[in-house]
Amino acid sequence: MSVIPLTLEEVQAWPEPIVTTLPLAKQSQYERRRDALLAMTGGLSLKAAANKHGVREGTLNNTLEKARTLAPDGVPWGWRACIAHRIRGESPGPTRLPEKAAPSAFKQLVRHVEGLQELLDGFKGRLPTRIRASSQFERFFEKVLAHVRKRVGNTNYPLNAPDKGRRALLEYLKRARKRIVETEPEGEANEAAESKQLQQVFEFDAMERLEFDAHKMDADLYMEVENTKGRSVLRKIPYVWLLLVIDSVSRLILGWSLVLGRAYTQIDVLHVFSVSLLPWEPRDLLVPQMKYVVGSGVGTSCIGGQVLRGIVTAADNAMAHHAKLTTTNLLRYQRGVIHLGWPRVPETRGVLEAMFRQMANGAIRMLPGGFEPARDHQTPKHATTPYNPKDYPINLEAVHDLLDVIMAGHNATSLDSLHDHSALDVVRRHVQAGRWSFESSRNAEDAERLMWDLRWVTIKGNAKDGRQPYVNFMRARYRGFGMRDRWDLVGKKYLASYNLNDLRYLNLINENGELFAKLTALPPWSRTRHDFDLRKLISRWSKHGLFSIAGADDAVDAYRAYVKSHASTSPLAPTQMAHLHPRSDNAQPVKDASTEHAFVPRGGSVNFDYAKDPTK
Repeated sequence: MSVIPLTLEEVQAWPEPIVTTLPLAKQSQYERRRDALLAMTGGLSLKAAANKHGVREGTLNNTLEKARTLAPDGVPWGWRACIAHRIRGESPGPTRLPEKAAPSAFKQLVRHVEGLQELLDGFKGRLPTRIRASSQFERFFEKVLAHVRKRVGNTNYPLNAPDKGRRALLEYLKRARKRIVETEPEGEANEAAESKQLQQVFEFDAMERLEFDAHKMDADLYMEVENTKGRSVLRKIPYVWLLLVIDSVSRLILGWSLVLGRAYTQIDVLHVFSVSLLPWEPRDLLVPQMKYVVGSGVGTSCIGGQVLRGIVTAADNAMAHHAKLTTTNLLRYQRGVIHLGWPRVPETRGVLEAMFRQMANGAIRMLPGGFEPARDHQTPKHATTPYNPKDYPINLEAVHDLLDVIMAGHNATSLDSLHDHSALDVVRRHVQAGRWSFESSRNAEDAERLMWDLRWVTIKGNAKDGRQPYVNFMRARYRGFGMRDRWDLVGKKYLASYNLNDLRYLNLINENGELFAKLTALPPWSRTRHDFDLRKLISRWSKHGLFSIAGADDAVDAYRAYVKSHASTSPLAPTQMAHLHPRSDNAQPVKDASTEHAFVPRGGSVNFDYAKDPTK
């Protein structure tokens, strides 16, 4: 046994491994062996230290010898030797080239072929998984085969195996990387790890990194749709999406939205961010027994009334996220950095994905019709509630009320991940401590401008036929008093700004960036307020001949009549009817006259700005 005394100076230079990823039993073994070696630095003999800490004398002696042995990284194994079965000595027997695939054949191959061990140690590329291939690994595999073929020919293992040793190579690299992670010092392991998330490079504080995504709700919901006879028809809602924007550090929900349909659009994305910039107000709950948790709320306005803004907004690269309108408006009015990651890689937004899972398990799957999705053939989709969803059709307003209460309650709930503090508590302490935060006096203006867009339009008209100047935009004709008899404007291009939530009006902007004229849509688009998506839907369906808006007083009424007439046959009737409901905002703006139905003559709005005042 070793008789060289162990000193404190010697062990202080030993690298410290990461043991938190090990099973509890191995962590306990590591601690006992480590404590025994530390006891030897205090003057105890090897036998006394082993007996004191419950370690076999021979095991402790082997651990000490391995700890003093140099590792491949050029430093002693040190404390890494205290991890059981992590340091294996080389077999003293002569190496022999394996003839065919067998247990430990690849290990024998590595020991026998000169230079193969160094080649394997130098591979740092991505390893393939069952769901994701790796071109780096495939190229490296061919390189390994070429190396073996050059050294020993192509008649023995692995070239005579059916897969040419591909699986053995993959398993060898996996085990090698696992040993590195579990035995390297913490600092070295962090440096060797590939940084795949921004928070692995930067340390974020509250309200510095926002995460946004959408999740399909795990619930088969039903809805009553009115038909042309005024009767209700029960129909299943095919898709329900929950859109969330949160602060990844405090877990604070800043805004949310519910979307019915096959997919959500860029308008839905902008709507969520617009809501997150406005002060939250409690909804007028439809169900009397439903109450908000005391002190709860959505967003940061619940803390002193101020709305804080994020610095980095992370989302995946879905089509509605990277659309030109979405990215342009977010950069202009949401401000900060927009970080678009890879699609279908939820790990890059792990906090938000965990919150979606928490919402599903704690609320969504408890609704009538809630279910747990199928994982594989052995675990198919199964219901999570005993209630028949057909017996409990949803009311959209009540569902919005329920979700708003849930979101607000989450923000006021103590979380284990926040050391028994709530999300609101974390942000409140951040503000009270005087930490840096992004505030703006233009929140209300930016929230509104997020829902606006700009397009170039051409003024048309015909003086000879007496056709007054007008603008065509998305299958609608617009006129305004400011262009009346202005034949000189025909053929000119102007920049038009419009509210994505109300396409009844267009504002023409001149070359100086000033308002030139305000235009109003002519019938059938002038009466009922409608958003960008509904205009596109009605235009597309009428173009395909599903129904006609020619000669109709209101295109939205024509669409509503068509949906009611097909309520019993169309599987998309619930989502089609949902388009007719105005967007439900968490922060409910004051209703103004512009949202009311108004009759507009086909010749445009009447204006008396230039009429003579009879009192003068």
